[in-house]
Amino acid sequence: MRARLIHLLYLPSLLFMCVAAHAADTTYEDRWYLAPGLAYISPSSKEGVGSGTGCQFSLGKSLALRWDLEFGVLDYSLDFNDGIAGSADHSFYGAEGLWLFNGRDRKFTSYLLIGGGADAQRVSDVDSTKPYGTFGLGFAASP
Repeated sequence: MRARLIHLLYLPSLLFMCVAAHAADTTYEDRWYLAPGLAYISPSSKEGVGSGTGCQFSLGKSLALRWDLEFGVLDYSLDFNDGIAGSADHSFYGAEGLWLFNGRDRKFTSYLLIGGGADAQRVSDVDSTKPYGTFGLGFAASP
């Protein structure tokens, strides 16, 4: 079921990217945008799981010249170390605000990110959901 849901999220993103690729106007727009991504997770050795990869899907909107709001999902699975069967699966569902330092530049812009949401954890056969908060720095670039 979860795999089907993730694949269903990719279909609108592909459609959205195709429509956005044909946009002729290069001026600032406040339309919705899609920000897909890949993640590499490397937890500390105390966690008892190995490193792994995940996928991210965010849907965002420019609220002002310096502010964006994004809603997203980050999903990844890490295998246990030391020959233990099973995995630790995480799905993060949340909202983030991005404050763009230099305003909106189509080629490169850095930003401050703050947000929060819910972390759905599945370890072996035990499910739990916990709140999370996030704070960070990042950048966005386009050709």
